Amino acid sequence: MSHAAASISFHIVVLDIDLARGDDGITTAILLREEHGIEALFVSAHHKHEVRALSLDWKPIGFIGKPYLPQQVLAAIDKIGHA
Repeated sequence: MSHAAASISFHIVVLDIDLARGDDGITTAILLREEHGIEALFVSAHHKHEVRALSLDWKPIGFIGKPYLPQQVLAAIDKIGHA
């Protein structure tokens, strides 16, 4: 986590499964949850069942397929807040 991000308190990250430079969003989500208690809401263009199933094995708080509308992300976060 960057120095700037470490100084901000947050509980949810919206995270793509495929990150820049070939990094893995699932691994990043696991580290964020285990080390900082931050939960992940995945967004991804992957619609293949295997990829979605793999991401669900790591218990994200949600999964939104691309393309998506900003309202979908806000609705998912709002739903989480009421759970």
